[in-house]
Amino acid sequence: MPYLPLDLDAKKKAALIGGSLGIGPGPVLWGLMEMWEYVWRTKRDVLREFEVLGCVAPGGARLMDALIAADFLERVEGGLRVRGAARWLFGLEGKRRGGIASKGN
Repeated sequence: MPYLPLDLDAKKKAALIGGSLGIGPGPVLWGLMEMWEYVWRTKRDVLREFEVLGCVAPGGARLMDALIAADFLERVEGGLRVRGAARWLFGLEGKRRGGIASKGN
């Protein structure tokens, strides 16, 4: 995939989160991109807490909790679900495969 989706609402929320934690939006946006890339590579939208913490470092647990509060993450059985990942990342892949398959018709 040549890009990872990040909409304007996410950008606005990242600025709010970064401001509330005193770290600015940069580390928040980077953590989100790392997390989405990790989901894309592993093909799982439910991550274990240590995987999320690895993606959002050095923001750590405070940033992870803020991402939960801002609805980027959701606690589910087995870990933390990256909200929207199944639709955007895996849905886009399905469309790509469908497009490739239709070329032969």
